[in-house]
This record gives sequence, structure tokens and C-alpha cells, in this order.
Amino acid sequence: MRWCRSEPGHAHVLLAGRSRFDPEAWPAAAREAEAAESARWDDAIRGLTRRLRAQTSASTTEILLVAVDLPYAAVRRYLSGNRPVPPDLADVVAGLVRASLRGDGPGADVPVGTRTGG
Repeated sequence: MRWCRSEPGHAHVLLAGRSRFDPEAWPAAAREAEAAESARWDDAIRGLTRRLRAQTSASTTEILLVAVDLPYAAVRRYLSGNRPVPPDLADVVAGLVRASLRGDGPGADVPVGTRTGG
């Protein structure tokens, strides 16, 4: 999130997604670099999910929603409106992520495993 604040131009590219840039037309080296970065990202998310599942009672769906989708949605709100990401947004979202994974955030009164409908 702090990166999105400091690199809004690059963050817009991330927000738009790979498919918006005709990746099949990229030079082979660029496609390979992007594939390697994608694999690194996927490995990092899998590792994060494994660690958080071991530390919490949250499901994979809950972890992905809280630790990936919430921060993405928070910055998307500002980037899509061409507004600067607020300086406190990273801290606010981090607090929500921690509270949710501890079980005392929004939806804490809903039984674990049913918070996301599954």
C-alpha cells in the first residue's frame, strides 16, 4: 500500500491488470520476466496463506479476502479516482487485517469458516 502511494503510476498498471497491455505482443524476455514475477508473487501468497492458517483459525478464503483483497480494494478506491492514496491508509488497513485475523474485527460474531459464506 505504501508502494502504491509512492508509485501511483506503476500502481495504476498493477490495478489495470496484465491483460490490458496485450502481453502476447511483448518480447519473449518481457513475457519471461513477467512470468517469473508472477510465480514469485504466487509463491509469496501461498507462503503467507500457509503461515496465517497455522497461526489463526481463518480459512484460505478468509485470509485471501482480508490480506489480499482488502488492501487492493482500499488503494483501488483512490487510484481509480485519480486521487492520492491517504498517508494513513496502510496503517488503517493493517489494523483491520490484524483485527480480522485475530477474530475481533468486523464479522467476529460470525462462526469461523462461515464469515465468507463458505
